[in-house]
Formats: sequence, C-alpha cells, structure tokens
Amino acid sequence: YLRSLNLYCKLLIVVDDISDNIFFSSRNLTFVSLLNVNDINPVILLKYDKVLFTQSSIKKIEEVFCE
Repeated sequence: YLRSLNLYCKLLIVVDDISDNIFFSSRNLTFVSLLNVNDINPVILLKYDKVLFTQSSIKKIEEVFCE
C-alpha cells in the first residue's frame, strides 16, 4: 500500500497521539519512523525523504503556530 502511494522510502509519520496500534504497526517497517507532533522540529524533518502528517497533527500544529 505504501508503494502505491509513493511512500516506500525513508518516511516519517507525525501523529497527534501515538496509539498502540500505530506504534506496533510502524515498528515492523524499517524505513518508517513515528513521531509525536509535540516533538517535531526542522532538523528531524530534514532527515526524511517524505513526511506524512495525520489530520489531527495538522490541527494541533495550527493551534500552536497560527495564533
């Protein structure tokens, strides 16, 4: 599925809350890293080929930086 979305590369997934399901699913994929939106910074973002944000993480970023 990731290959069809052109996400089969060094991928960072940014989430609002790391649930057990997403944690256990992502740890089986060696090229995928998981990060809580509260821990995001520019240096980390530059280390990855692609970054995938969940809708809830985008909303949280907007709350923090758009006020």
